[in-house]
Amino acid sequence: MYIAKTDFEKVLLWYERSRYKAMLIFCSGFNPKDREITKLVAYNKDYIDRTTGEGVCYLFFDALEDTFDLENNMSDIHHVAGIQNIYRESSHNANIKVTEDICKQFDILSSDLPALILIRNREKADVFPIESYANIETFIYASRLLGDCFCALDGVNKELSVLKSSVSNEKWKISNMHESLERINQEIDNKQTSINETRCSITKCHSVLEDLQNNGYNVLNEIVTKIHDAVVELINCMVARVPKESYMSELYTSPDKYKYFIDYYGLSQDQAIVEICNHIQEHLDIWDICTGVRISKYMPHPSNKEYEKRLNDCLVKAIERLTFKIESLNLAIENEEEQIIKLKSEAEELKSSLKVAKDSLPLFQKDNEANQQILTEEIEQIITAYAHKASKDLFLDETLMKNIYLELTSHLKGSFSNALSKMFYSVHERNIPFNRKLQELKSNIEAHDFDIYISCKSEDYDSANELFVFLEENGFKPFLAAPYMRELGYDLFDDTIREVIGICDTMIVFATDEAYLSAPKVHEEWSIFSNEISTGRKNGKLLTVVSPRIRPDDLPIGLRHLECFTTETYKDALIPYLLDKTDKSYNDRIPLDNPTQYKSSNRFIAFIQRYLNRNDKK
Repeated sequence: MYIAKTDFEKVLLWYERSRYKAMLIFCSGFNPKDREITKLVAYNKDYIDRTTGEGVCYLFFDALEDTFDLENNMSDIHHVAGIQNIYRESSHNANIKVTEDICKQFDILSSDLPALILIRNREKADVFPIESYANIETFIYASRLLGDCFCALDGVNKELSVLKSSVSNEKWKISNMHESLERINQEIDNKQTSINETRCSITKCHSVLEDLQNNGYNVLNEIVTKIHDAVVELINCMVARVPKESYMSELYTSPDKYKYFIDYYGLSQDQAIVEICNHIQEHLDIWDICTGVRISKYMPHPSNKEYEKRLNDCLVKAIERLTFKIESLNLAIENEEEQIIKLKSEAEELKSSLKVAKDSLPLFQKDNEANQQILTEEIEQIITAYAHKASKDLFLDETLMKNIYLELTSHLKGSFSNALSKMFYSVHERNIPFNRKLQELKSNIEAHDFDIYISCKSEDYDSANELFVFLEENGFKPFLAAPYMRELGYDLFDDTIREVIGICDTMIVFATDEAYLSAPKVHEEWSIFSNEISTGRKNGKLLTVVSPRIRPDDLPIGLRHLECFTTETYKDALIPYLLDKTDKSYNDRIPLDNPTQYKSSNRFIAFIQRYLNRNDKK
């Protein structure tokens, strides 16, 4: 797909025709301080595309001059699902122009960039400021969580929609069967009426046939006379409109008066016959029967020399025609009767099917309601699971996340984009206290305000936190990587961890499962600390606190020779071990069970507080 450079309107038109639920655009600013963020976005564009998911189209535009080389990455504009680049051969200047177009389109100040822009439609966009690449990772991860939930709900909702419509379809089928049965019965009645009418026609034809066979000459002669009288009467009625008296006299005497009459008025033969027959209504039945043998041809004026012969020919033809018509009518009755039998059979089958459908409908509705309930519960479970994951991974309120995910079930147009926007705003609001925590952490690192580093896998955070609290109560300043630190992004997280390890004199490796000790991050942390001790750059202790189920032989070889405590007994022996150090900074630390030996005012206050808490419980 190719769209002309710098034409953002075409990007919007493409987006409106696309299958995506929302579009994310990363726009970098003109400020050189945005350089590193833009660079990271460029280097990680493929990762971002994969993470965003198929529900969201991700584009990025840089607005920087040629101030650094990004290996031509910045000249590409990518989005998910492997569709070709929207822009090709675009230069940095072109991208600056695009960014200006975006700012103008959505009334964004260039000073507000870099920003992540969520576009819901041509007129509306939500803008989220980006302070670091970690912000982008968070926002993209949030969109992926929502997209995955949407896909999971979409599948269940489709099943639920099918179930809801199936009852209506079943009722519609029953209604159609009712209508079909009524239609068949009506068709049977119509055919029965047609048979009765056909039998009446046969009776009439038999009567005419009998008259023609017994007294056919007189019957036809009477018809001819009637026709002659009708013609005379008709001509007399029209005398006033015929100017040629001599021509009219010929009509009275000429044996070909039909011909003159037809020629003069410009009528076709059939029209002339109809005009005449309108005057002899009492003979129309016989006339209709005999019309098939062109009675006008066989009924000249009685003065015609061949009158007798032609009248006999007409009689023969009329009898043949009547006989054939009776046979055809009888055949028609037989066909109608066969169709009635077939229709009655269909009606019986339909009645049987209708009874089965009516009898099974209540049970079908009951099963359908049960299945709907199962799917509804499945939807609730999906929403609960994703809300819990989002609240845990993004450190957001679980109830708020649940309400956001519930919006995906509204089936309203734009529900996905609205939910994504709400989640982004929630993340943005969460970042305010998060940034404050990050500043506090940096201040503590600068002040060397940590002395014990607790290394553990994220699954052990809750258990390790008990050790953290225990150490704090005993006057130490432990460090345990809080879950929120993962939001720093991998690079910043690793750098921060190394800084904390660098200022700590002791590391405790905590694990409730032997596999956790070999987890990449945990292994990297205690390996760094061990190397610092072995090279003499650090004078400290490395020890383990593990589950009683873990035997010494189960420990990694780099930890087997170290002091090891269990999660059940460390409270009795850990503090004395930590205080029994050659480092002078630990000389004033003693177990809490012997308060008279406290020399540190902080530790003495901790002991007093612990003592008061015990008395309060009593």
